[in-house]
Amino acid sequence: LIHFRNGGAAPYGVTWNPVTGEFSGWAWSNMVLGWMSANCNTGTCSGSNTYKIFMAPIPPPPPPPTVSITASPAVILLNQSSTLTWSSTNADAVPPCTASNAWSGAKPAAGSEIVTPATVGVFTYTLTCTGAGGSATNSATVTVNPPPTPKIKEVPPR
Repeated sequence: LIHFRNGGAAPYGVTWNPVTGEFSGWAWSNMVLGWMSANCNTGTCSGSNTYKIFMAPIPPPPPPPTVSITASPAVILLNQSSTLTWSSTNADAVPPCTASNAWSGAKPAAGSEIVTPATVGVFTYTLTCTGAGGSATNSATVTVNPPPTPKIKEVPPR
């Protein structure tokens, strides 16, 4: 049994049923406890009418998105390729993910893409996925090494 009081005055006698989640009883003024809506039996909610107050639970916040991305192989030689593979959860924006740094554009929530960097160096592939709970970013790197130098074997003159 829960009683609501008006500035220390006598309780209004509003009761709460934990099984149904309903508040019911007599009340003589507007009372606020979280977010509520009142449904009146007589439709007027005034005078000595009996009415019930229903309290709606506050929904939990949406879960934050996650994103994972890998490059395989992570180390290649110039003119070779690497496969980027990614997946995300709770990414429900349109588009769900956006690529940046060594790649760009809209990406689906999960997928793969073959990349072939044109120069020697370290390339970072970043993916940001967005949903109702925020955004998440993760990156994978591909290291491109120069091809081995061909060894020239000198043949002695005959």
